[in-house]
Amino acid sequence: MEEKKKNNTGLKVIIIVLILALLGAVGYICYDKGLIKLPKKEAKTEVVDDTKHDKELSQGEIDDLTDFAKELSNNFAEYYPLDDFSKIDNQKLLFWALRRIGFNDLITEKEIEDQVTNYFGKSLKVKHEDIECPTSDEEPLYLHEDGGYVPNPNHFGHGMGQDPQAALFYVSGEKDGSLITVNYKVLYSNTCGDVCFLSSYYKSYEDSIKKINAILEGDPDSEEGPGVNLTEDLYKTVEVRVPVTTFKVEKTDKGYTLKSVVINE
Repeated sequence: MEEKKKNNTGLKVIIIVLILALLGAVGYICYDKGLIKLPKKEAKTEVVDDTKHDKELSQGEIDDLTDFAKELSNNFAEYYPLDDFSKIDNQKLLFWALRRIGFNDLITEKEIEDQVTNYFGKSLKVKHEDIECPTSDEEPLYLHEDGGYVPNPNHFGHGMGQDPQAALFYVSGEKDGSLITVNYKVLYSNTCGDVCFLSSYYKSYEDSIKKINAILEGDPDSEEGPGVNLTEDLYKTVEVRVPVTTFKVEKTDKGYTLKSVVINE
């Protein structure tokens, strides 16, 4: 009787194994023929946030903006902070536009207007009038007549004065669509004519004009001359003493137009 039970148990085990093997074989055949499809594991997709990337400035944009901001600082820093363009002197605008165009025999009003609009947008209107000489008030440099500008034959040639030259060091920047905010630290040189040394640098345009509070000065007894070779390393020694100047601009098809300049003391 015991032996019969053992035989029945063994038979059941064999039958179960055969059934499992048969089911496995049938399942494999169905899977192989495409009748059964196993659920696929969904691949994890890494979400990339493009927002930060969209706000970053490319090196090309930084270079272009540096040139743009440097020209503004070279010519209009005396008006910083600048959020009201109407306070810019009209003669300053005219002479700046003339210098950008070149001292040609005939300059149209539109050429002058285009220079102003390209940099300051349509909110700033230039008034057309004789262009005064920046270093002499005896005779105008250019005469405004017949809708254009011509050299004044009664103005005799002489050396030109020069504003302090700006050296810009990029701090940071970001863009929001076509609007761009870019931060620089700006140093202003001493005024320098045709032949002289850039012997001092100042943290503001006003200090440069007044020749006070220089933060970098050359050595007058140096064998290499009294000038300052303004390297990045030399700038780093006074960086903390220089305020951040923030330029806000709008990118256009023709380049950039200024929105405002703010000095963050």
